[in-house]
Amino acid sequence: MRPNLRTSWSVALAGALMSALAAAPVSAQELPPAIHVDRLMVQVDRQIASQQYGAALRTLDRILALQAEHDLELPEPFWMKRAEVAMGAGDHLEAVASATRYLEAAGRGADHYMAALELLDRAVGEGCAPEPMTETLESVQVCLAAGADPNGAGDDGRSTLDWAAERGNPAITAALLAAGADPALAAAAAREAGRAAMVPGTVFRDCAVCPEMVVVPAGSFIMGSPTGEGWEQEMPQHQVSIGSPFAVGVYEVTFAEWDACVSAGACGGYRPDDEGWGRERRPVINVSWNDAQGYMQWLSRETGQGYRLLSEAEWEYVARAGTQTARYWGETEAGQCQYANGWDRTAEAHDESGFEPNSDSRNVASCADGYEATAPVGSFQPNGFGLHDVLGNASEWTEDCNSHSGKSLEEEGYRGAPVDGSAWHAGDCSWRRVRGGSWGGYQFTLRSAIRSLSRAGDRSEFDGFRVARTVN
Repeated sequence: MRPNLRTSWSVALAGALMSALAAAPVSAQELPPAIHVDRLMVQVDRQIASQQYGAALRTLDRILALQAEHDLELPEPFWMKRAEVAMGAGDHLEAVASATRYLEAAGRGADHYMAALELLDRAVGEGCAPEPMTETLESVQVCLAAGADPNGAGDDGRSTLDWAAERGNPAITAALLAAGADPALAAAAAREAGRAAMVPGTVFRDCAVCPEMVVVPAGSFIMGSPTGEGWEQEMPQHQVSIGSPFAVGVYEVTFAEWDACVSAGACGGYRPDDEGWGRERRPVINVSWNDAQGYMQWLSRETGQGYRLLSEAEWEYVARAGTQTARYWGETEAGQCQYANGWDRTAEAHDESGFEPNSDSRNVASCADGYEATAPVGSFQPNGFGLHDVLGNASEWTEDCNSHSGKSLEEEGYRGAPVDGSAWHAGDCSWRRVRGGSWGGYQFTLRSAIRSLSRAGDRSEFDGFRVARTVN
């Protein structure tokens, strides 16, 4: 009669167990670690047979603890068992990781090689669809290591890059791009899914690595500062009418978004210095007006949409978001550290310039926002249009030229300025308008009417930009 292999193995294990116990001192009647591991593997088989997958995973964890404590070799089928248990428990990513480890450790001649390949294929199909794959950076790494498609799309048509954008973790997007994810494919899928007309308040992205946008309504507002609030160049106040809705970036363009442009072979290959403050979700700085134009060209080419900088009038319109107070949170500095990253007690405490505050209202704010330089975008409360960091963090380039060539900064005002929201393209266009104040701005400069000038080719640790585009 043919012997039962499971019974024979169990008898042999029982014999070895009895011999080990007989040889051990009476005071130490414990299983040797290696035999304890074998016993637990038998227990796992029993738990799998009764579909107790949670208990089986805990048993496998005990085996790993014993292996680490006693420097043992794991049984050859260990990772295969773990993959089977994980699939039974519905933990597809754990199944992917475990099946991958089994195949790497066991090699092509292993007993369970083909079964492991089949299990891995099922686990990747179920666990590495775009939505579950992009839940964490670790899940992305596990799936990519198992051969998941970085350009994969789910049943809803959304790609891995689309889901990565929703997660809000730039490291996930970076990992997908490094693995060959194509922003152009993601952009095409997004355009295909977004044919419906966009109404004010609609938030969208044209591609996974594109800035998040919000549609703002048409409307009219009073541009500039009243007498006594600001500088002469911010006068006279005048009415501007924005005739059509348009889209504007919810946040300032980040280092992660800029670096995606560079990774795509655009933006002149220029990688701006972050001054040691961090990249990823912080606003890109040390970019000139000319640099910003290169980014717009790339974004427009990738999406088929007309991206651009805001005009000065558009910028102030979205900054005010229906308010006429000096700041979109009120007339005074109170509330600055809730709404804007500017020069405050935090920055003052880390300042090495010898600055000492006095009673001048243009100096340091009395609150502390926790950031000595730039802050990750979205760290502060938004204005009424849902835009973050319109004041503070990074000053923002606009499209407008120096409107009155040959005049000093103080002499330049709004005399003759467009009243339809368009940019001023006359005058000296080697200089461009910058709005909003920055992380280094005293509270006086964090006002909706504040405006300054910089040379189009200048780069500064204070300056960044926000994007806009037309919507139909």
